[in-house]
Amino acid sequence: ELQTATVGETEEGFAPGVITLSPDVVTVRGPVSQIGQINHVGVEINLDGANEDFTYEATPKFYDANGNEFQTEDVTVEPGIVECQVSVLKSKELPLDFEVKGNVAEGYRFTGIDCDVKSVSVVGTKSVLASVSTLSVVDDKLNIEGATGDTTVELNLADYLPPSTSIVGRESYVVPVTLR
Repeated sequence: ELQTATVGETEEGFAPGVITLSPDVVTVRGPVSQIGQINHVGVEINLDGANEDFTYEATPKFYDANGNEFQTEDVTVEPGIVECQVSVLKSKELPLDFEVKGNVAEGYRFTGIDCDVKSVSVVGTKSVLASVSTLSVVDDKLNIEGATGDTTVELNLADYLPPSTSIVGRESYVVPVTLR
């Protein structure tokens, strides 16, 4: 099974999306001593300046257990060329908007939220991203009802994303949030 690696950067405001390989499996033939050195076979995809979907033809490469590319003699890979279809999505930086519920105990005052992350880069279709300006974080954990001191909770920002979007380069993004 082929693995993918990307090199280079997309144009600013864009991020790589789904990469589809055709085929996604190759056959490697050669002497056992040389095949045994291969940890995995992969393709490298160049993203330099990409701002739209593109198709890329790549030659499969051999990698050792440390992820280093290496050459082998008398080893063949079939097919020798793999077609890579790369989707390139629009990205947008969304400031976080925390919605706090409840009232603190009498004699106390809520002074605000502390979170090291102020915004998150999100990818999606142009139409979806055009319809959002902030990432609204609404969660029962952000409840200060009866609080008499600081409370810290952990939230996964991926849980609050609009449909058909994702955080650039991450499947989840857990951040600590302190209610002061």
